[in-house]
Amino acid sequence: MANLSVTKWMARRDVSRAMPYGLAIASVTGALVLELIFTRFHLPRAFAALALSAIAITFWYGGTKPGIVAVLLTIAIRSYMFEAEISAVSRVLYDLVFVIFAVLMSWLKRRRNELEEKVAERTAELTTANME
Repeated sequence: MANLSVTKWMARRDVSRAMPYGLAIASVTGALVLELIFTRFHLPRAFAALALSAIAITFWYGGTKPGIVAVLLTIAIRSYMFEAEISAVSRVLYDLVFVIFAVLMSWLKRRRNELEEKVAERTAELTTANME
């Protein structure tokens, strides 16, 4: 009975496999659109901050693999649309920021999942103790 309640508590909505990848594409596209709007109105460029936000949202709500897709999309967009004229070394160093952020988000996601499992187990134990 305890395992059933743990399973029910941790069960997520039935979401198709494509949904998290759609989130990755949509969030990075949103960052790109905002950057293009900012450029159109001669506002300061903020693609890095917008892209990091898109990566964070994707990792948090979509998972690790869609988060990695968001990182790769962000690197491709930034490298080839906004800063194609910079040197290769500068580009690699700048892209390293996105990769380090992805590793950090992956670690945070894993820690959150571990905490949710512990809470679910403790809740099951308390439920069992209350029933007795």
